[in-house]
Amino acid sequence: MNGRSGMRGSPAGVIAGRLRRALEDFGITGDVVEGYGLALVSVRPDLVVWCECGPQGWHFRWWSGRVVAGSRRWEWERCPAGAGPTAARRIAGRYLEAHPGGGQFIKAGAPLVAGGGRHAGGEEQSGRAST
Repeated sequence: MNGRSGMRGSPAGVIAGRLRRALEDFGITGDVVEGYGLALVSVRPDLVVWCECGPQGWHFRWWSGRVVAGSRRWEWERCPAGAGPTAARRIAGRYLEAHPGGGQFIKAGAPLVAGGGRHAGGEEQSGRAST
């Protein structure tokens, strides 16, 4: 399915649709594409969120913007799908980090944290993995 609703009925599509709506709270729009048991929320060419099921259940995964030294592999951010508002806040932070001039698209007063990987208390919200 291509489109904005993300509510086709598959678990991946439903989860991606929820994330897309949570991102709208930050003024960020995206499109949901699903198939083969996973779904993607496409925000920008360099910011695509994967909604997939792994050994620890459904989660979101997106590129952190960092590359692992030596291996040149991308470092990924992860967040459990059950924490959609947290994931949306972190993804909005990544959006601002990657596109500082794009801040006009983020709603004023949205509680973002630079880098998108930590919440206000400073603790890490989820693990990082390289692929």
